[in-house]
Amino acid sequence: GELNGVKSIQGSTVELVKPLDNNYIDKGADSAGDNEGQAQAIVAASYNNLELVSGGHLKPSQVLSNYGDQGGVVYVRAQTVTVKAGGKITADGYGFTTRSDYRDQGGSECHAYPGSDTASNNCSGGGGVNNDSYCPGGGGGNKTAGFKSTNITSCSSSNAGVGGDAKGDAAANILTMGGAGGNSYYRAQHNYTAEDGRGGGLIVIGAKTLKVEAGGTISSNGMQGAPECGGGAGGTVALFVENLINEGTIEAKGGLGGIGYQYTNNNWGGNAGEGWIHQLQPITGIINESYPKGVKVLVDGTDVTAAIGDPNGQGTPNWDSDNNLWGDTGLEAWSSGPLDLTNVATWTLGEHTITLEETGGAGGLLESYVYVIYPFTESVPPANNSCTSPVLIDPNTESVVLSGTTEDMMGKTKASADSEGTCGGTDGTDVVYKIELAQRALINANLVAPFPATMYLRKDECGAGEEVYCAVANSLSTTPLEPGDYFLFVDADTAGAKGNFKLTVSTTPAPLPQNDTCATAIDVTFGADGMATHSGTNQYGLDQYQGTCVQSLNKGADVVYKFTAGLGQTLDVTINAQFDALLYVTTGQCGANGTTLACQSDGSLTMSGLAGGTYWLYVDGAEEKEWGVYDLTISLQTPGQ
Repeated sequence: GELNGVKSIQGSTVELVKPLDNNYIDKGADSAGDNEGQAQAIVAASYNNLELVSGGHLKPSQVLSNYGDQGGVVYVRAQTVTVKAGGKITADGYGFTTRSDYRDQGGSECHAYPGSDTASNNCSGGGGVNNDSYCPGGGGGNKTAGFKSTNITSCSSSNAGVGGDAKGDAAANILTMGGAGGNSYYRAQHNYTAEDGRGGGLIVIGAKTLKVEAGGTISSNGMQGAPECGGGAGGTVALFVENLINEGTIEAKGGLGGIGYQYTNNNWGGNAGEGWIHQLQPITGIINESYPKGVKVLVDGTDVTAAIGDPNGQGTPNWDSDNNLWGDTGLEAWSSGPLDLTNVATWTLGEHTITLEETGGAGGLLESYVYVIYPFTESVPPANNSCTSPVLIDPNTESVVLSGTTEDMMGKTKASADSEGTCGGTDGTDVVYKIELAQRALINANLVAPFPATMYLRKDECGAGEEVYCAVANSLSTTPLEPGDYFLFVDADTAGAKGNFKLTVSTTPAPLPQNDTCATAIDVTFGADGMATHSGTNQYGLDQYQGTCVQSLNKGADVVYKFTAGLGQTLDVTINAQFDALLYVTTGQCGANGTTLACQSDGSLTMSGLAGGTYWLYVDGAEEKEWGVYDLTISLQTPGQ
């Protein structure tokens, strides 16, 4: 067999992506001689991730037909296949079949049903019987040959069917179905079920990873023969996978010979041979790719891919400079950014065709957007080019996703370079958006652009307002901001950089902690043992106070506790926090005007010989966005007690 892609289907005619490597000729069901052509085209079931749970069962749509030209095959292409406990992929008994005439040999690929009364084996099919006596049939063959019955009591051994030959090879140059068991006089007279003596079918799986969990099954077993008939040989399980994890069952067992009937002196059919189980490295096209490979761009049928080049600097793996093709590894989407086709074709008046062609042979979802620009369009900068006309967006209740640009629709007039942030954007084109923040919140922004960019945020005034946040990367998430007007700039980070972009803006509500300020400090109440505990959070708190122990980093949110101590008492504080926390204590006043007595950054603080009076304890994040929940334990003890 071989793999190919389907380019088109017209009626009963299928046009393939590439010519066939082999010649498949059906000589017809009545053809005499061996090696009769029996070919079928099989469509793969293709998935990204296929999971068979308990009760899930994947099997051929039909048993292999009498002449072997359809049915009997499971073919799966996927990224990942998982067979969980109780799930099954099977082709048990879907291979070659046994006919009802007692003279018939078992079915096989080299001559399915010759109607001969010879006792000789027919390729992999088990032998039938030579006369009207109650002789048993031979077992079918596949990886190993089938067997002649060893339990014959009512006929001459020479009249019993012999086993079918072995076939296939360890290199899997050919994938074979199990040969059927030979017939017997008794089965022909009593019309046993069609499943008796059938060989196993063919299972082909192509995947990056195949996992068969405990209790999961992949099998292509042969069936036991009817009374005095040979068993069907095991089929073939071919696993073209990079990573195989087998904790369950993978098998291709041969069927037993049919049990002898009591009135024929217990002649037993011959046992069948075993089937093949191949674990192979994937071949081209056997694994379903999530995304296309080797994408070419054609204009009016002419390949212009190399002429386009790589204007957005996407590089490997999107641009294959060795083969001058856009493509992808299959692990992520083909994404080139906007491609300028202006100078790669002759754009005369009239209709033109732009074609994206996947050439890797593995398929996959291919999407693109084509912008048709009509000539003589007025060239003007983007509408939100400056602070005089920012675009108003409202992310207060839900995310805003929009498409923007730093150039006009003709790609000729760039936005001006009016602004720049403290973290970049020097001499780059910029556009601006206005946000009317309704409540205290974080502002989050994510930018997807084919050019290096900076985003920054100003408050109250667009041009001269205070810069409250600046981010060089393509994502931004501020510290908590108070309600008011804010202006978000998208700014190219280098001179001349420009293009279309996608911007997503959202907000995260940021309520103040309970004890965020000195005015709302929590009074610590100690028990009789001098102990107090509290679980709290400094998330989204203000950065108002500073300890003296890590001044260079002391920029986090802080919360405040208040307590009264007696003369000579000892204070011990420990904290278990999700963040890098500071502990410090002031006296005299709360806040910046108070006298700092102690500051620690290692999770504990101890002060002995207190002078007595009112004290304030601070839990502070060591730096910006060092915040979260914590558990606080405070001990106030008098020495000697």
